[in-house]
Amino acid sequence: MTAGRDKRELEQISEQLEQIKRLMIVQLLASGVQSAHIAKALDVHPSGISRMVPVREIQKVAKGGGETNG
Repeated sequence: MTAGRDKRELEQISEQLEQIKRLMIVQLLASGVQSAHIAKALDVHPSGISRMVPVREIQKVAKGGGETNG
């Protein structure tokens, strides 16, 4: 493999992990976990949670509206 290809693969893996993290946050919020608790577990400021996951996505999932788009 070339260095460029390795870098692209690592970027793809990183993006996939971020999407998984966002999905887990949405699921936790939709199930009633407070964003402050999630933020503390992730060691981020609570406002970071709302920046990662827009409120409309949380509302959509809470209503059973299906998947979120990343």
